[in-house]
Amino acid sequence: MSFEQEEKLVDYACNRASLGIGFGRKQFLKYAGNYAKKYKLTFKNGNPSLKWWHGFKSRHKRLCLRQPEGTAAIRHQCMDATKVEKYFACLKTIIDTDSLHIKPECIWNMDETGVQLDHRAGLICAEKGTKYLHSRTSGNRETITIIAAINAAGGSLPPHIIVKGKTKRS
Repeated sequence: MSFEQEEKLVDYACNRASLGIGFGRKQFLKYAGNYAKKYKLTFKNGNPSLKWWHGFKSRHKRLCLRQPEGTAAIRHQCMDATKVEKYFACLKTIIDTDSLHIKPECIWNMDETGVQLDHRAGLICAEKGTKYLHSRTSGNRETITIIAAINAAGGSLPPHIIVKGKTKRS
């Protein structure tokens, strides 16, 4: 494969990763094999070998295997620039309307994080230095949830931990 053809593979893998549908190494090698067939190039056994993979990575330094952050499908759909811009426009309107610029103790931010107990997404091919990588998950995995809240004046609430429980029936 020419360097330009390989570079197209790198671009494609990086674009997929940025969209949250990245390739694992095995998938990438299969795709590269199919891509090569289009140009009447062949690999031994049809797909590139691990040796080819290591050479490919050394020729294209911006590509590496990274651990993506699992994102539920519904959240994945909401990661859209237009929706995010609309949210911050509405937030600015509320801050301006209620004069919250001068009341930092009234501006709170709450965040939650979940620690999954059994599922972890596999490594995907992505561009080096990429800050946020996402990979779709079912969203049905058992988690322990941790919630924290802090206001713009520096005040905070103690973190809350939520674990799976059982409801007793009488």
